[in-house]
Amino acid sequence: MTERELSQAVHLKAELDALRRVAAEEPSAEVLRAIDRQAMAVESARLEVMAFIATVPDSRVRAIAVMRFLEGKSWETIARRMHYERTSPAKQLRRFLRARM
Repeated sequence: MTERELSQAVHLKAELDALRRVAAEEPSAEVLRAIDRQAMAVESARLEVMAFIATVPDSRVRAIAVMRFLEGKSWETIARRMHYERTSPAKQLRRFLRARM
């Protein structure tokens, strides 16, 4: 999985939240079914990303991936939490992803 594919997880969560808000206000059963199908597809894609992150053997890289791609934290916030320089978490994650390709 690439960094671009992983970064979509944050957007998928936002999309899922938006679909749920629309569904809460929608009276039409047909539209609700369409929203439900879309929500299931989005949730499936998000679970795929989560499953990939769970397989990362290095606990530091896994923590970086969770903070960046599931929680949407900035590289600066991740570095502060892990007591690294700002670019170190990004370098560690990219090095791991390149090795997996």
